[in-house]
Amino acid sequence: MITLEGVGKIYGPVTALDDVHLEVERGTIHGIVGPSGAGKSTLVGCLTGLVRPTSGRVVVDDVEVSAANTRARRALRRRIGMVFQHVNLFDQRTAAANIAYPLQIMGAPKVEIRERVDELLTIVGLEGRGDSYPSQLSGGQKQRVGIARALATRPPVLLADEPTSALDTDTTDAILHLLREVCDALGVTVVIITHEMSVVREICDSVTLLDSGRVAETGKLEDIVADQTSKLARSLVPPPAIPDDNYLSGYTIFDVMFTSHPGEPTGARVLSAVANLGGDIAAGTFETIGSAQVGRLAVSVPPNRADEARDALWRDGHAVQVRRKDGVEVAL
Repeated sequence: MITLEGVGKIYGPVTALDDVHLEVERGTIHGIVGPSGAGKSTLVGCLTGLVRPTSGRVVVDDVEVSAANTRARRALRRRIGMVFQHVNLFDQRTAAANIAYPLQIMGAPKVEIRERVDELLTIVGLEGRGDSYPSQLSGGQKQRVGIARALATRPPVLLADEPTSALDTDTTDAILHLLREVCDALGVTVVIITHEMSVVREICDSVTLLDSGRVAETGKLEDIVADQTSKLARSLVPPPAIPDDNYLSGYTIFDVMFTSHPGEPTGARVLSAVANLGGDIAAGTFETIGSAQVGRLAVSVPPNRADEARDALWRDGHAVQVRRKDGVEVAL
């Protein structure tokens, strides 16, 4: 569905994208994460044809965007729905009129527009609110209108740029659930640009980490979290919070990460190994991602057995780091 091959983009002395390779399968949700300045916005521009790459190929829905002329790129943009962080609705238009706008631009018949708008209001859960103006809608309802508008022309691809960063937790969950439904029910390929790892954990099938314009990590979510040394995996499942008392007790604190699948007693082995070394579990978090369960444990062990504990956990294949009050540091 979406392919980037060796894509680069240079703005004068600045390299925004550097040899980016990326594959997004049709009908899946792909997350793109990375720090500010990593190249996320430039990548979105290349996907939509608004930015022409300096090198490489960009193919979206069998159209080579990077080689398309102005007319072809304009036509492609009608096949890519865009959902924005701040929605950008027309304040003087009702919800229905906002959704209808792309269809009006295309010159669709009025009857077709009316039927499509009614259909989309139902899909996004806003039946009966078509006559409401943006000022009469909540933040989540506005975002639902934005999603409906993006789907108006039946695009095969939906690009969502920080779609939940301005929403509260409950509303975020509802919007993510809606995007998942859109993907599964309509077969739309969704690309989400976000800095929120909780969004990736919740609905993404695969993820790419951009760093300084390059792909640092990319793959299916289950494969990423299975690599316990992965920086992205550690960001997806953060370490548990520990009260300061645990640092004042004189124990060495290890951050232990492990991944297990049904039928694998990985967690039990960790607990047994820690107990045999005179240690304890100070705190822990568990996340189920696909068929994998990812555990992050804060393990406290007596200082005189710290090296022994670390080596035992390493031998068993677990990722182990020393945890200090000012952060997590690799245990050497």
